[in-house]
Amino acid sequence: MAKSGYCSNEQLIKLAQKHYKNQLDVVFTPFMMYMEEYLEYLQEHAMDQDYSMDEIVHMARHNWKKFKKFEKVRYKELAELANSQ
Repeated sequence: MAKSGYCSNEQLIKLAQKHYKNQLDVVFTPFMMYMEEYLEYLQEHAMDQDYSMDEIVHMARHNWKKFKKFEKVRYKELAELANSQ
């Protein structure tokens, strides 16, 4: 999967914080909830690929824009989940 082996949520949070330096509470945001789902998807469906952590974050950020536009119901669910944390 990733070149560094298993991708923990802690690693994803650190990478997301690098990309979103002005966002203090990056852990419980709709994007981070989406990142968890996206990582699970990659682990299930892209086992033969060898992505770096930065590539995973970049792909998730790119897909996030489409997700917000076309998956409004799921985005609302993630936002409510993030707000409840």
